[in-house]
Amino acid sequence: MLPDFGLQGQQKLKASAALVVGAGGLGCPALQYLNAAGIGTIGIVDADRVSENNLHRQILYTPKDIGRYKVEAAREILSMQNPETQIHIYPEHLNEQNALDIVADYDIILDGTDHPACRYLIADACEVNNKPWVYAALYAHEGQLAVMNHLHEGIQCNYRDVFPWSENHLPPPACHEAGVLGVYTGILGSMQAAEAIKVLTGYREAMSNRILYIHFGNYASYSIEIRPDRNRIRVNEKSFYFQPRGTQDQLT
Repeated sequence: MLPDFGLQGQQKLKASAALVVGAGGLGCPALQYLNAAGIGTIGIVDADRVSENNLHRQILYTPKDIGRYKVEAAREILSMQNPETQIHIYPEHLNEQNALDIVADYDIILDGTDHPACRYLIADACEVNNKPWVYAALYAHEGQLAVMNHLHEGIQCNYRDVFPWSENHLPPPACHEAGVLGVYTGILGSMQAAEAIKVLTGYREAMSNRILYIHFGNYASYSIEIRPDRNRIRVNEKSFYFQPRGTQDQLT
């Protein structure tokens, strides 16, 4: 019934495919809202199994799912929610060997991981495949959101343009290490789904070439413009496997 979305927007969504990397605190709400919205195809990448300390923020799962692969439990629930969605699962870590092939099959990627090293991998795979991706990060009460590698008004900015790799870069603790209110991941993951729908359908302006900063304690927020680093060496298929992005265990 939205006049600027309408049947045309719904049909675009039905013809689209989204890949969610990480079926955790961000991935769970993003998956649910994309699925309920009527997207045609969903891919889920995650090698982890459900554990008890996931349940307060990873709302696709119940205590009965503890020990199961997250992707299997997620597919079961999502299929009941919307049986028309095609769901492909990858019970494995996204890594240098599989990233290019997996990413190539989807129209947009959503980053539901909690480690910067994996974000560099997603950023590079999307740059090689020329795919947009929705970046989100959460630490304690603060969140970030952006649409990367999406051409808008002649500008296409990627993660490495804003956050150059450094061997001395120390990532913030993950949610299971630093703690987080589960509802914050739900809000931010839902916002990721909204940005993906905007990009896939052309409905309204997405958070392209900008980063939104939001403090969930008082909902103060602001956004900053980001621009490509003209001096950065662009990643291509030949150089993809040689880009520094941390040790293999960091990519999990």
